[in-house]
Amino acid sequence: MSNKVAVFVGQGAQFAGMQDALPLQSARAKESLDIASQALGYDVYHVMAGDEVNRTIYSQPAILTFSYIMFREYMASVNGDWSYFAGHSLGEYTALTCSGAITLADAVRLVALRGVAMQGAVPASDGRMAAVLGLNPTIIAAMCAGRTRADLVVEIANVNTREQVVISGHAPAVDQLCEELERLGARVIPLALSVPAHSSLMEPAAETLRRALADIEIRPPSAPLITGLQNAPLSNSDALRDHLVAQLTATFRWDVCLQRIADLGCKELVEFAPRRTLCQMADIELGSQVRASCIASFGDIALGATGPSATGDLTAASILDRMLLDAVCVPCVKYTASSYLEYVIKPYRQLEELRDKLGGESEQDGETICREAADLLRIILNEKRGLPH
Repeated sequence: MSNKVAVFVGQGAQFAGMQDALPLQSARAKESLDIASQALGYDVYHVMAGDEVNRTIYSQPAILTFSYIMFREYMASVNGDWSYFAGHSLGEYTALTCSGAITLADAVRLVALRGVAMQGAVPASDGRMAAVLGLNPTIIAAMCAGRTRADLVVEIANVNTREQVVISGHAPAVDQLCEELERLGARVIPLALSVPAHSSLMEPAAETLRRALADIEIRPPSAPLITGLQNAPLSNSDALRDHLVAQLTATFRWDVCLQRIADLGCKELVEFAPRRTLCQMADIELGSQVRASCIASFGDIALGATGPSATGDLTAASILDRMLLDAVCVPCVKYTASSYLEYVIKPYRQLEELRDKLGGESEQDGETICREAADLLRIILNEKRGLPH
């Protein structure tokens, strides 16, 4: 076995303009966009380009489609012998789609319905979610339990790491608890979500989802799904169907999921997402136990295609062409003129010089050039994403 796990991000990773990272010169990518758009009745690519992508009813299908496309492109270029799949909330639907358990068309329709049902379960002004950093999850859970009543709910929605918890519920209850948590020294970040996900308030949405899932074919996945709710990885179709309903109202334990990934012997975690999210959590929870990387752009795939696990038919020239494209298209989350010159402009010019050298080089020299180019692209992507070099 490869001891690799493919993981998929949940809602919140989307951003306007995320479509720029998609490999639109790929027939596979165009096919996936067409399937998703036809199933949903609107242009998914267009939605990714604007602010609509931040609305729950659009963000869930958009993230799933984006991640699915990146997964397919990765599989075409890099060894994807997976031992397990996993996903964060919405990401479990993406995981099951990529594992072959659910078709892309069914998956995007399901998560679109899920988004509508979640939005409709609680009036927009009544729901609230907030991230809490720097306080023990056990303390937060006790405070939630002591303040929740039938008409005023505040619960733990997610335990992502030992340092990050998300609370969810009625807006007044969440706001009041946030004030108390700040007095205890926690850092509180209100989330731009009006849907109190992973709380008991999602019961109406869960029932809607249960009925929809009854009509969806779920096949055994190509590798089991690791979850934070079930002790053993899931591969049975009925168990998967029940789990997708249960996770909507239950606390989502990504910290437990990560520990199970390590306990099951996985040594490599590959995240497929519009931005690096789950890798950071893996670094916090698992440290050096598992090597984590993120496929958030075509350039990340090109980086993987230069390594020993490459299996696709990419030529050295096509790899560098993709690197150059990605170096331009990946959004820059932070900017200073001197840093941009040093870590984006200069390495980009070196990339161009390496591409020019490829014409008369042997295949072996081409591999060497690709590895040099990969180092340069890594510098550019890290700078644009605000990561250490």
